Amino acid sequence: MTLEPSMDELLAPAAHSIRERSRVVAPLSFVRRTAATRSRVVPKETAAQRDGRRYEARVGRWLALRAAALGLTVWDHTWLEYQFCHESRTRRAQPDFVLEAEDGGFGYVFEVKQTWVDTTTQLELYTTLLHALGLDVIPATLCHNLTPDTPRDLIVRSFDDIEAGSVMLVRK
Repeated sequence: MTLEPSMDELLAPAAHSIRERSRVVAPLSFVRRTAATRSRVVPKETAAQRDGRRYEARVGRWLALRAAALGLTVWDHTWLEYQFCHESRTRRAQPDFVLEAEDGGFGYVFEVKQTWVDTTTQLELYTTLLHALGLDVIPATLCHNLTPDTPRDLIVRSFDDIEAGSVMLVRK
């Protein structure tokens, strides 16, 4: 028997916090999907990071099933290379998951967090990059735990209710 968590449990304070980096979205010179890049040397991950990666993998499997049922294609951690018009440096971004309709014009972009943090700026960047590739997406955050800062009016519990900026609880 599975019990739904109370709102107090859902809005419990986070065990950690993530500082959001500021991202400026400016006119783009180019955007392209690219193969995985050579990973940098990464320090040993913490237990919280390891738990977050495991949660993200479970959500990925769940999204693959949902996508198949809806006739959508899943981009799983696909790298995007882009360059702003005013810069000579090439940048990279990696949305957690993108679901694309068969006709290629519509989809969803998801950022997965075990504990909710504001991903608005991150999702705005992904939305801009994907739009430049010809894909209009609905950005949303998928998470397991909520915090007192989670905007309650954006919380949805069903895939069918996702709108731009939604926060969906995925208990996988």
